[in-house]
Parts: sequence; C-alpha cells; structure tokens
Amino acid sequence: MSESVLVHIGSFSDLSPEIQEALQNSGERFIRADGACYYYDGNHVYFCDAGDENARLFRSLVLTKTKGEGQTEEDAVREVLKGNTDPETMRRAGIGTQEEYCVVLFHVPFPPDRRAIMELFPLEKKDRIVFMDGMEIALIMQTNRRDQDEVYEYTAAAVETLESEAGLTSIAGIGQPVSSASALTDSYRKAKAALAIGSRHFLPGQIFAYSKLALERLAESISPEKAEAFRREILPAQSERLMTNEILETIRVFFLNDLNLSTTARQLFIHRNTLLYRMEKIRKITGLDLRKFEDAAVFRFVMSLTDKKKYDYEKK
Repeated sequence: MSESVLVHIGSFSDLSPEIQEALQNSGERFIRADGACYYYDGNHVYFCDAGDENARLFRSLVLTKTKGEGQTEEDAVREVLKGNTDPETMRRAGIGTQEEYCVVLFHVPFPPDRRAIMELFPLEKKDRIVFMDGMEIALIMQTNRRDQDEVYEYTAAAVETLESEAGLTSIAGIGQPVSSASALTDSYRKAKAALAIGSRHFLPGQIFAYSKLALERLAESISPEKAEAFRREILPAQSERLMTNEILETIRVFFLNDLNLSTTARQLFIHRNTLLYRMEKIRKITGLDLRKFEDAAVFRFVMSLTDKKKYDYEKK
C-alpha cells in the first residue's frame, strides 16, 4: 500500500464552473469529481488522481494542512466561525479571546472579487473580513465600544457601498453580540439564521438583525397546519385577491417607515390620498386598519405565517 500521493497545484480560475461551484459549496472545500480529488484553500487549488487510496491519503493530507502550519489566518477564523474552538485554531485565528464580537453575514448574488471587497470595507484594527463558502462574506466586528445601533448603521452603509461601488445587490444578517471569541460560532449561526428568515418572510429592507426577528422566529415555531388555520381565521378567503405586487409593495414601504403615511407616499411617488385609498381598501377586505398599531401588528404576524412565494412577490 502506497503512503504517498502526487499532488498538483493549479489556479481556481482554470477549473470548470461546475468544479468551482462544488468547491465553494463544500464545507471542507474538498471534493471528488471527474476522476480527480480537489482541495481549495482560498488561494490555490490542489488536486490529484482520485483512486480510492489516493483519495484517502489526499484527504488526510489537506485536512491536516487546514489544522497545521499550512493553515492561513483566514482558514482558522473560518474554522472558528464553524465551531472549531480548539486552542491551536484559536491561536492561529489571531482573535482576542476576551473581546466582544458580533458577526454580520452578507449574501451577494455571485462570487465576489476579494481584493475589491477588502478595499470597500473600512475596518477597525480588530475587525475581520472572511470569505465563506459560496457567496457569503462574514464581517467580524469587535463591539466593545459599539452598540447595536452602530453595528446596524455600519451594515447599512456596507450594503449601500457594495451596490454603488461593486454593483452587488446584497442582503445582510446580523448575529447577536457575544462576549468571547469562543462564542463566535453562535453569533455566526444567528447571522446565518437571520439571513434565512429574512429571505423567507415578507420583510422590509435588506438588513435582518436576529434580535429583531422575534415575530418571525415565533411564526416558524408554529406548525404549518396551525399557521394556515390561524391565517384563514384572520384573513377571509377573498383577501387573496388583494395581495398584488402593488399592494404588497405599499405595505412593505409603509412598515419600513414605521406607519408614517406622508413618508410612505413620498417614497412611493404617489399622492397621500392615493395611499389613504389603498389603506381603506385593505381595511374593507381584511377588517384590519394598518394605520392602527394593533391591527398593523396582527397583519404583520399573519404575513409572517405566509409563504411570500405564494404571492409572486420579490423583495426589492
């Protein structure tokens, strides 16, 4: 039995699109495909013939590399986010163990240009940018001197900059702050959950903070059968015809502006009376006056129980 394997080094850009996508979506960035084994470390691609023995040795080699001296700092930070908090990985990650952190996760529509992204984010000394698998960018923010409003404002500015400077329309999930580096994985998972929940529900804006998604998290804990029964109880069957893209966009902007009629009308480029007409139309069909906080809250909850794809609504 051979205990050596011939490993070649190549460029990620030389791979087929299918292999590139498979590597980016692999948690270990290791795959077997087209008669070969591949490993991608974020800079280079390592590959060899994919015989069973070669595959075993190659996989052992590359996974040892990610835990050993060949591991880059970014590799180590990525491992910490995914839950590997052994002392050696934490040391290689170079993250202060007694600092407070919050993870913000950006999802972009296609693989980003690493150099361009790094130039767009103004980072403080202890902040980090980590490119995760696929099309996700993790921002680790040191929050000892930042409150949640500052984290949200920074995230909003980053989303705007990604679109204006890099042409990337992104959405972002904000995890909850944690008091140590070893708990970073919890903030990362909650940022990832915030992204997923925000994408599934009728939510305004492009930024979803886990701490502000209590309603949606509660809705997702309800069984589909109970959710449907409750929705039918609150909204009569004829209200289905109300849910046009125009009405849904009106409600989205209305909620985004904290039920402010004047600001909503201005952002929708419609007369205030037109907006009042739409509000009255909603009230007559659903029995809920969205200008009243309690009715707006009920409607908001009912919408959180609803699959937005049912209404063919695409969030702006």
